[in-house]
Amino acid sequence: MQNLKDKTALVTGGSQGYGKAIAQKLTAAGMKVIITARNRSSLEKAATEIGCDGFLVMDVTSPGDWET
Repeated sequence: MQNLKDKTALVTGGSQGYGKAIAQKLTAAGMKVIITARNRSSLEKAATEIGCDGFLVMDVTSPGDWET
């Protein structure tokens, strides 16, 4: 795998399922990872489990959330 250290990823749907699995793999590869989802409590739990660099509570389909 290409050197991913010092790269940053924004993973949508990162609190469960495929998004969470992708975030875990990218974190393990040395990337800085930020996860997004709509539910704060799920995000907080997943961020702790994954050990990622942070999370954003947002609906990626909402233009207002992107502006915020």
